[in-house]
Amino acid sequence: MCSFVRAWHRRIIACIPAVFGIVAPDLDAQTTNLFWQAQNIYQIITDRFYDGDTNNDNAEGTYAPKNPTGVHGGDFEGIEQKLDYIKALGATAIWISPIVLNTEGQFHGYSGWNFYEVAPHWGSISNLQLMVQAAHARGLLVIDDIIVNHAGDLVTGSGRGYPNFNYPTGYALRYQNSAKTYPAPFNLTSANPALTNLFHNYGNIQNYNDSTQVVLGWLDGLNDFRTETPYVRSNMAAIYEYWIKQIGFDGFRVDTALEVDMGCWQSFCPAIHSYAAANGDTNFFMFAEADNGSETVVAPYTGTEAGGPFEFDSIVDYPLYDNVINSVFATASGATYLIQNHYDYVDTFYDPSSRMQLVTFLDNHDNPRFLSTSEADGDTNRLEVALVFLYTARGIPCLYYGTEQGFDGATDPDDREDMFAGEFKDGPSGAVLQLNSPGVDNFNMTHPLFLWIAQLNNFRRFYPALTLGSYFSQANSPTRPGLFAYSRVLNAQEVFVVF
Repeated sequence: MCSFVRAWHRRIIACIPAVFGIVAPDLDAQTTNLFWQAQNIYQIITDRFYDGDTNNDNAEGTYAPKNPTGVHGGDFEGIEQKLDYIKALGATAIWISPIVLNTEGQFHGYSGWNFYEVAPHWGSISNLQLMVQAAHARGLLVIDDIIVNHAGDLVTGSGRGYPNFNYPTGYALRYQNSAKTYPAPFNLTSANPALTNLFHNYGNIQNYNDSTQVVLGWLDGLNDFRTETPYVRSNMAAIYEYWIKQIGFDGFRVDTALEVDMGCWQSFCPAIHSYAAANGDTNFFMFAEADNGSETVVAPYTGTEAGGPFEFDSIVDYPLYDNVINSVFATASGATYLIQNHYDYVDTFYDPSSRMQLVTFLDNHDNPRFLSTSEADGDTNRLEVALVFLYTARGIPCLYYGTEQGFDGATDPDDREDMFAGEFKDGPSGAVLQLNSPGVDNFNMTHPLFLWIAQLNNFRRFYPALTLGSYFSQANSPTRPGLFAYSRVLNAQEVFVVF
């Protein structure tokens, strides 16, 4: 590769649909403080990825492979069996869905019941440990998706107006079924004799533009922890310190950050960083889901921008997604200036440590896939352009599983297809399979999109300017679709990208 680059010194290498100019390949080694900036992430919904052990499919009695919201069978052993596929794609880290035992055996993991137990339909704690060890042996980092904001839906309320948001009066709380309650540390004790000691009691969030409702209300009926209390804060830190110790996770993606009071994060994040560092991981990475398109709303969750202790290393870059990805790339209708406008906001409002390592994405489990009819109308040319941007622009790219196979599911749950030969929207089928139809295996390493992403990851691997380099805007179109160009520069190496 180096001889190829030297032969084309200061010339343009055609790389449809983008153009790369490569200069001077010899570079200094990566520095540890930029560790995560050099990574790229592959996001997995464990239940939908690969079924490595069919014996645990119905471990919680919720196996329903044709049901969009049922358990389909993917598990930790399945991920382990497909690590070489992920490695071949060029990913350096995997983000798995939450691991804890859920209230009703849910497939997704976001309805926690016992925060110290692994859900058995994904396998045992031993299976999880072996998967992480196998990933590490291949040089792959593992990120766990965690929830601090809420538990499941075992608690309900009563009173006039319930479940409408009612602050500060609130409602009386009770268990829906006294035979099924939360175990320690969120059980009732002499120290916490009432459910209101542990959970907010103001009803459901109705207005997401009202910060009081967002922080104190229940998200879709999920029991919202009273995270402003020292008891909840200290136990949440203890729970996730336990999982770092037991499993060896390299980072956390933290769900629903906007729905938790800022003081909790200023307690939780330093505690987790300190624990990880004390146990030998000085590069432990935490990035928050702050699902809002406003730069000024999400920026305070980075570093010390909220005016207190250091919080998150990064966020999932929803302002980029909401304001740029769909209009500029998916529908090809937006002015390319919108991209630079976002970067200008980042450089103004975000913590300096986070500005070049925001976690960027084209789609995920909460948003329609890029190729869905509502976004790009199945146009893989647009997807290829967007992927070049994802892997060469600022930030840590995060690819949602199946994008490399042309998956095109629309809104939840259709964007949570089976990657393995399951029975729900296998690949880019566009429709739920009929009863008794054979499934489709979607681990095709000769798929054009797979090969394209692998090539882009090779560019990132060979040219550190694409990961660690400074970013320089070169050209954009201020009012309509058109030219966009930038340079990534590290020491004597420059990569020039033109769309």
